[in-house]
Amino acid sequence: MSDSSFFIPVILGTSRQGRQSEHVAKFLVEQVAERDRLETELIDISWWYKGNPKPFTCDAGVGANDYFLRPQL
Repeated sequence: MSDSSFFIPVILGTSRQGRQSEHVAKFLVEQVAERDRLETELIDISWWYKGNPKPFTCDAGVGANDYFLRPQL
């Protein structure tokens, strides 16, 4: 990064399977990278464990969503 540029990290903060935010994050990185004097990097928490052949994924909380989103009887 040069002294005259501004760094904007894009943090993908979920590792759930089927996440839709990855598409938006990649689009945003492409758009920022096209700008002069701006630098960016995609930081994906699913890459947390380096050397792991499979990305780290977690579906914790999915069951809770089902409980809170279903109609109350």
